[in-house]
Amino acid sequence: MDHVKIMINEPKRPITLQIDMTTDGQFTGPQAAPIASRLLRTAIIIGVLSVAAALVALTLWVALALIPIALAIGLMAYLAIRFQIWRRGGVRR
Repeated sequence: MDHVKIMINEPKRPITLQIDMTTDGQFTGPQAAPIASRLLRTAIIIGVLSVAAALVALTLWVALALIPIALAIGLMAYLAIRFQIWRRGGVRR
């Protein structure tokens, strides 16, 4: 319970608000971030986009590499079915 006593007995600091205003009554806008922060933010965004593009390219490459394999498997299945039909003596109706 010591933390409660400390919070109760802690002296209250006055809250000071600072309003940035020019002499003619206009409010000032937020200050621009330092150049180093802007460069770092831009570098991080470029890095993330590059990784995303690389993953998309890798996914597309794998998908395109699987097309001939899928066609070969389909052809082998078709030939296996035709072979079974031929071995039974053709299609009987």
